[in-house]
Amino acid sequence: NRKEGFKVLMPKETKLAKKIGYTITTGVIHGLREKNEIRDIKYWTYHHDDEHFAIVLISNNTLIELGFEE
Repeated sequence: NRKEGFKVLMPKETKLAKKIGYTITTGVIHGLREKNEIRDIKYWTYHHDDEHFAIVLISNNTLIELGFEE
């Protein structure tokens, strides 16, 4: 039983990264809502390297199963 999430790299330009992050998160939530799937998703952004931000998306249930508390 594989546990996985998703990581999206975004350019370091703050305005563009915010637009991409917003589009990704709202798109995922909207898609899950349309398919009547669970929308309990956690996400966070971080500085990936000198040229990129990254956003990580993962199911809250998967985080708990991996040992991270709520």
